[in-house]
Amino acid sequence: MRTLVTFFGKEFNSGQPKAEFTKPTNYGDDVCRWFIGAMKEAGVDADDEPQQDDNGWYYCFRIPVGRFCVIVTCRPAPDPEESLWICWIENHCGFVGSLMGHRLKNISPHAVECLHRVFTKTDRVTGALWHDYDKFKQGYEQSGAVSPDE
Repeated sequence: MRTLVTFFGKEFNSGQPKAEFTKPTNYGDDVCRWFIGAMKEAGVDADDEPQQDDNGWYYCFRIPVGRFCVIVTCRPAPDPEESLWICWIENHCGFVGSLMGHRLKNISPHAVECLHRVFTKTDRVTGALWHDYDKFKQGYEQSGAVSPDE
């Protein structure tokens, strides 16, 4: 199952650094807040606020099969409509589990479906494509699909 999604969203900030950013290009707080709101509206137990990490933002959500994190980062472009947003789902497994490589292994299809539903019920984003995480990180970015199941 594909666990990484890319999309374009001109409404999101991809060009104006904020004072609270640890790096000037740490965009994604507003994307996370949108995801959080959409998930909560759908009845999913999600964090109230996103957290910042080294390259973007993340938040966690809980469903009966476990706890998961959504990581959001951006490739800014001069025209905000061309900025590429990149999001992926990880298992929330703590420090030791993370060291053992469990964050990206065996992501529940139910977790992926929770995020996918956000994309199917909005017009705030365009060009949403789901990718295999490992292939995308290796540079194979042209093999996206409209559904995480494809």
